[in-house]
Amino acid sequence: MRTFFQSVLGSCLGVLLAIFLVILIGIGMGSVFYSADKQKPDISANTVLKINFSEVVPEKRNNSDAQGFEQIFEQEDILGIHDYAALIERAGEDKNIKGLYLNLKNISLGLTKREILEDAIKKFKTSGKFVIAYSDYYTNSAYHLASNADEIAIFPNGSIDLRGMAAVVPHFKSLSDKIGVEFETYFAGKFKSATEPFRLSKMSESNKLQTRSYLGSMNNILLDDIEANRGIDSIQLQKIINDYSSRSAKLALENNLVDKIGYEDEVMAMIREKLGLASDEKINMKSLDDYFTAKPLTHKLTEKNKIAVVYAEGEIHDGEERYGSISGDSYVKTLRSIREDNNVKAVVLRIDSPGGSALASEKIWRELKLIQEAGIPVVSSMGTYAASGGYYIASGSEYIISEPSTITGSIGVFFLLPKVNQLFNDKLGINVDTVTTNEFSASFTPFFPSSEKEKAVLQDQVDEIYHTFLERVSAARKMTIDDVNEIAQGRVWTGIQAKNNGLVDELGDLDLAIEKAASLANIENYRISEYPKIKQPLYKLLEELTGENFDASINLIKGNAHQLIKDNLVKELSAWSKPQARIPMEVIWE
Repeated sequence: MRTFFQSVLGSCLGVLLAIFLVILIGIGMGSVFYSADKQKPDISANTVLKINFSEVVPEKRNNSDAQGFEQIFEQEDILGIHDYAALIERAGEDKNIKGLYLNLKNISLGLTKREILEDAIKKFKTSGKFVIAYSDYYTNSAYHLASNADEIAIFPNGSIDLRGMAAVVPHFKSLSDKIGVEFETYFAGKFKSATEPFRLSKMSESNKLQTRSYLGSMNNILLDDIEANRGIDSIQLQKIINDYSSRSAKLALENNLVDKIGYEDEVMAMIREKLGLASDEKINMKSLDDYFTAKPLTHKLTEKNKIAVVYAEGEIHDGEERYGSISGDSYVKTLRSIREDNNVKAVVLRIDSPGGSALASEKIWRELKLIQEAGIPVVSSMGTYAASGGYYIASGSEYIISEPSTITGSIGVFFLLPKVNQLFNDKLGINVDTVTTNEFSASFTPFFPSSEKEKAVLQDQVDEIYHTFLERVSAARKMTIDDVNEIAQGRVWTGIQAKNNGLVDELGDLDLAIEKAASLANIENYRISEYPKIKQPLYKLLEELTGENFDASINLIKGNAHQLIKDNLVKELSAWSKPQARIPMEVIWE
């Protein structure tokens, strides 16, 4: 009887899933037809580009798992930060674009990405076109970007949250003691602070020292920009921040942080006046995404020589590929294909990663060295982060260029092993026993306290990986291991600081890194080829549902969806209708 019910329930589940997926794909196909018939946005004379970065922006186009319904079924692109910067720069030369309207509140952009946009806005302004900013209120980040505008307006009851920078770090040691969970921590580097929240009740003095140092460096970059953009004296700006004299629109105006207090309709009237429009005429306001849809960015394809720009974005991990992260195995395949491409003359590794798996980092490092051994120069370009594993893979290049505000360094290793034996025994009444054949058979699990010998083994592994890390950096930076160890120890630096201590060769952006790569390869004419190859969101969804690899050239309109359902979904759903033996979680030992 149990088998009968399992079969019936499994079959019902399979049918329901099949119906759901057919409907889903039908919607997708319909939206493909619909989107194909949609008119492109009108970028005609007197167009104003509206800029609002409320969503997370990746480095590379579509390199994100944060797709919404429109991106998936209308196959809309998720633009990267360099796309937006290129669009703003191009708009400065576009006779139809008359100005930028920065409509900013909360923006999901770190300092480095804001700096990229700031450079683009400054280039746009050389065209003589206007830039106006307006918001109900400005966060610290939003005001930083808004300070590039010719005129800044604010809502009458608004404010600017300009208070400086702070790091707020929760610690869980007291909580773990209360519930009976001990976190065994193993680390190399006195500044390697990732384990501190689990072994301490407050920040260590060394962690406070490094945090204060890199926060101060980042804050100086921010203040220098605002001072230059608004013409405010540095001493006066510090006083404004210390007194929080931006907390109201009136105070912000008095302190020259804004140019106008008003409502958005009044700002629209300002824009109409600049465009020469009557008060009842509609402003042709378009987003940067609209601008891209109407006039997509393209790379020249006529040149034979290629510079491969590889975006290493997100956490570094072992296992399967995920967009917005760095799979060691997947990137090895990508780098190997680049090395075997005779048209690739140089490689630029654009890193925006806080690190991750040491194993995956070593795999990527090895492939980068093999590329260099093949006579192809490799240049690393650092984005928001290139820390720990992010710096590990950067050491596989022969030249490193960092953005001034990049968070980098953190050359150290840690390992965290939770122990739940007290929670199980004393709190939950669960007793775990074991039978072993050898001394370490049941070691390194959460269920038993570690012996001193086991702890020594784990610390030895961490120390060994740390020494390898030091060796990699030592060889790349042409420094002794002792000299590297002096500036390593897990300590975090900004790009400016890293340049001063020898971890970085030069400060600059991705364009500078590409120019350097071309120079090292001794080529003048080339085209850019970007990696990893990102597929449209709809194809990504289909791959996840079916487990099959779909080339971006598949055309659903031509009937491939029917074959897809027949050959792949049925097979997949048949498997789902049977009892599955799958682990509900993944334990990563790093």
